[in-house]
Amino acid sequence: MRKLMKVVMGMVVCLGVGGLAFAAWTVDGSGFGFVGKGDVQAVYGWSNKQLQNNEPNVQFRTSTTSITEHTWTCDRDDGPQTQERTWTLTTTTQGLIDSTARLKNQITGFNLNGFSGDPVTDTETDGPALGSCPVGWTAIDMVAEEPVVLGSGVEVSINGSDWFELE
Repeated sequence: MRKLMKVVMGMVVCLGVGGLAFAAWTVDGSGFGFVGKGDVQAVYGWSNKQLQNNEPNVQFRTSTTSITEHTWTCDRDDGPQTQERTWTLTTTTQGLIDSTARLKNQITGFNLNGFSGDPVTDTETDGPALGSCPVGWTAIDMVAEEPVVLGSGVEVSINGSDWFELE
């Protein structure tokens, strides 16, 4: 019986410790949400004291990366000859206004209070210029597929350098 009690107690302790390591963040379409202290501590490997000391420099932003594929046909008098294809990778980031949530002198996390500034979009294209064809040919049947979102989330930084995605 004692052996069974030790096994059960060991499982309870393991489950409890595992539960403490779990952290979560939320953010809505308006930039409002919450980032738990554990999310930030996990990125930087900080103790509670280190989080307390570095809290004024912590910044957050949202980031969404999507890819769009474009196809078109190049045509000349002899009829369609080739089909061209290119893709565009788009990453949009926007800062978040944060304030610190405290529970009895300890930071519990960061309240996200909306977006800060305008979104910034970076675009990278691979392949020929959109709609380009050899001289004397005409681009027809241009199609842009619906963008596929590759990733979306919240990133954290200290003083705006080296952004890290929160898990």
